[in-house]
Amino acid sequence: MYKKTLLTLGILLLITLLSLSPLAAQEEGGTMTFAISSFDTLDIHVSGDGNAMGIAWLLGATLVARDNEVNYHPWLATSWETSEDGMLWTFHLRDDVTFHDGRSLTAEDFVWSITRLLAPETASPQSGRLRSISHAVAVDDTTLEVHMNDPFPLLLEHLSNTGVVQPYHPEFYEEAGDQFGREFVGVGPYVLEEVATGESVTLVRNPDYNWGPPFVMNQGPYHIERLEFVIIPEPSTVLAGLETGEIDYAAVQASDVAYLRTLDHLTVLEGSFQGMLPALHFNMSKAPFDDIRVRQALNHALDRQLLVDVILEGHGRPQYGPISSTIGGYWEGVEEIGYHYDPERARELLAEAGFADGLELEFKCLTPTFNTLCEVIQQLFGDVGITANIVLVDASVVFGDALAGNYDVMTLGYGASESDILYRWFHTSRMGALNPSRAADSELDRILDNTRKDIANRDMWVNEAQRHLVEQAYVAPIYRSVNFVAVNNRVQGYLENPANLATWAAFFNDATIASE
Repeated sequence: MYKKTLLTLGILLLITLLSLSPLAAQEEGGTMTFAISSFDTLDIHVSGDGNAMGIAWLLGATLVARDNEVNYHPWLATSWETSEDGMLWTFHLRDDVTFHDGRSLTAEDFVWSITRLLAPETASPQSGRLRSISHAVAVDDTTLEVHMNDPFPLLLEHLSNTGVVQPYHPEFYEEAGDQFGREFVGVGPYVLEEVATGESVTLVRNPDYNWGPPFVMNQGPYHIERLEFVIIPEPSTVLAGLETGEIDYAAVQASDVAYLRTLDHLTVLEGSFQGMLPALHFNMSKAPFDDIRVRQALNHALDRQLLVDVILEGHGRPQYGPISSTIGGYWEGVEEIGYHYDPERARELLAEAGFADGLELEFKCLTPTFNTLCEVIQQLFGDVGITANIVLVDASVVFGDALAGNYDVMTLGYGASESDILYRWFHTSRMGALNPSRAADSELDRILDNTRKDIANRDMWVNEAQRHLVEQAYVAPIYRSVNFVAVNNRVQGYLENPANLATWAAFFNDATIASE
C-alpha cells in the first residue's frame, strides 16, 4: 500500500511538472508572418527565386532528409541501397503518404517529376542537380529505381533539397494548366491557401502530415496553423515590421543587427553564408568582356575588405573564389591566386586592352538588396577610369535578364552547400538554364566533367575547377557574409539551421506560437 501511494504521488508530481513546463504553456495554432523580398512561382523546376524555394520546402517532402550534421535520414523513402558500381540506386517508399488533394504518392510520381526536371524543354535552372541521372523507373508503387549516367556520390545531397526535388502530381499539373505555380499540391506539412500576386503567399497546416524525418521531435502535423509570407522588398519597411511585432521572421541587414539585439521581443540568429553571393558576373558574349584583361581589371578594382567593412560592418570576409570557405571542397589556393585590390594594375590592364581613356559599361544591380553595394562599387570602378551606369533591376526579372544575356555586368550569385554547384553554374551544357556568364570553355567543361566522373580524384578536379575559374576571371566574387535573421520570441521550439541547409534559418517541425 505504501509503495502504491508513493507511485501515485510520483505520477501526480510528474503531471504537475509537465503542466508547468514551457511546452504546456504553448498552444496549437496561431499565425507566423515572414517577410520576403521577392516571389516568382511555386513551380520550382523553372524558378530561380530562393524565397519561392523556401516556401516550396514547406509544401513538400523528398526521399531523404539532411540534418545539421550532414547526415541523411529516411523521409519519403524508408530505405535505399546502391549497386556496387554506383550506377543504380533503389529507394523503397512509404505507403502511407498522400498529396494535399488526397491522392496517394507512388513511385511513378517521382519518375514523372525527375523526368520533367531533366527534360530539355523545361530548361530548368535546377536540372543540374540531377544531371548524372539517366532515368528513373517505377518498379511498383513503392519501389523507385534511379539509373545513373555516372556514379555520383552527391546524389543524396541533391535529393535532400526539398525545395527542388520533391514529387509533383502529374494529374494535378495537367488540371492546373497555366495556373500551376499559383496553384500547387505537395506532400508536405503545409498546404497552399492563396497566392496574392505581388503581395503575399499563405499556407495552412496539413492535418494529415505524419511522415516527418526522424531527427526532429515532431514527425506529425506542425503546431503552427498558418504561415503568411508577405512580400516586402524594402529593408526599412521590414525593420519597422519587426519593431512593431507585425513580422515574426525576416532576413536583416548587418547594419541593423546591433539595434535589433536591443529589442527584448526579438532573437537574432546568425549563420555563415555558403556559396558565392554577391558576385559580379561579366557577360562573356559581349565585347569587351570577352577580353580577359578587362575582366581582370574589374576584379583588381574591387577593394573587398572595404566592402566588407562598409556594407557588412565587418560581419564577413573577402572572397576570391567561386565557392566560400564554408563549403566542403573549398581550395585555399584561391586566396593566393585571386585578384586582390590593385587599382594601378587595373588601370594597366585597361590600357593594354585599349581603354587607356576609360571604359563605360552598364551595371545591373539587384534592388533593393545590393543598392548600397553597387554604389560603392561604382565609386571603386570610377577610381580606375570605369564609368559604371547603374540600372536597378527587381528580383522578379534579374534572373531572366541574366540567362538571356541581357546585361554587361550584373550582381548575381548562388547559395550552395557543396562544390557541385560549380558544374551546375558554369558548365557549357547549362547555358540558358544557368551559366549566366555565358562562358563556352571546353577546358573548363573537361575539368567539371571529371568532378562527376573521376570520383577517386574528385578533390583534385574540384580544386582545378576553382583555379581555372579564378584565372579566367569569369566572375568577381566579393565577400562571404554572415547571415542574420530576426525571429520574434513568441515563436518558440524551432531548431536552428545555421547553414541554411533548407533555405530558412530554422526547422519549424517542433515550433509553436507562445500563448499571449
